[in-house]
Amino acid sequence: MHSTKHLTRSRRHVVTVLIFAFLAIGMWLSVQVRIVRERKLVRQLLEERNTGVDGLPSFMPAGSQKTLPWIRRILGDTTTAGVYLNEDVLTVDDISRIKQAYPEIRFEIVSP
Repeated sequence: MHSTKHLTRSRRHVVTVLIFAFLAIGMWLSVQVRIVRERKLVRQLLEERNTGVDGLPSFMPAGSQKTLPWIRRILGDTTTAGVYLNEDVLTVDDISRIKQAYPEIRFEIVSP
């Protein structure tokens, strides 16, 4: 009887650990999804405002910049080598939002 009681406690412990593990993974995944969504919204903002300079697109082609984590690539996230930010069409808040969304890339702030 003692061994059955111990086995039941052991199973409860395993189930509890699994629940917390799934909860942690779910929270981590939701953060990754939120990051990808924000980056897509920022990219859309730049495309709508046409922040390219002298015929150059807003986003510079990807080069040797840091690669994204695998989960964010699966979720559809992309990165570039840098971004041209036109001060004439972006507010200070827009520029701050862009820098927060893309901390890994280089920014060129220009005013044509």
